[in-house]
Amino acid sequence: MPVTTTTTLQPSTGTSTMYHSDLAVPSIAVTYDAAAGIRTRRTAPQPSDMPAKKQSKWTPTEDAIIIGLRGSGMKWDDISKNLPGRSPISCRLHYQNYLERRSEWDEERKNKLARLYER
Repeated sequence: MPVTTTTTLQPSTGTSTMYHSDLAVPSIAVTYDAAAGIRTRRTAPQPSDMPAKKQSKWTPTEDAIIIGLRGSGMKWDDISKNLPGRSPISCRLHYQNYLERRSEWDEERKNKLARLYER
C-alpha cells in the first residue's frame, strides 16, 4: 500500500512536522523540535473513540426529556449526555426550532386563533 509522507518546516519555531498517511492506518502527525530534542506523535481520533451519532427522527420520548431537563435549567452538554447519539448542538437546535415554539401555544391561544379564522 502506498504511504505518503509530507514534511513541513516552521522556521519561526524551529520545529518540523511530518504527516504520514496510509489507507490502512489513521493520519499520524510527528513533530520534532530540534532545539529541545523532543519528538511528539499525534493520531487522528478513531470513529470507535467517538460516540455514535443518531441520524433518525426525534422521538416523543426524547422531546419530553429535553423539555423536562431544559425546564429545570440543565445545560445542553448535560442534556445530550442523557440522549445517546445526540450532540449538544443538535439538542439545542431541535429545542429552539421545534419544542420551544410548540410549548408557547397553550390551548387558550390555539382556540383564540381558531376563532379568528372562523370570522
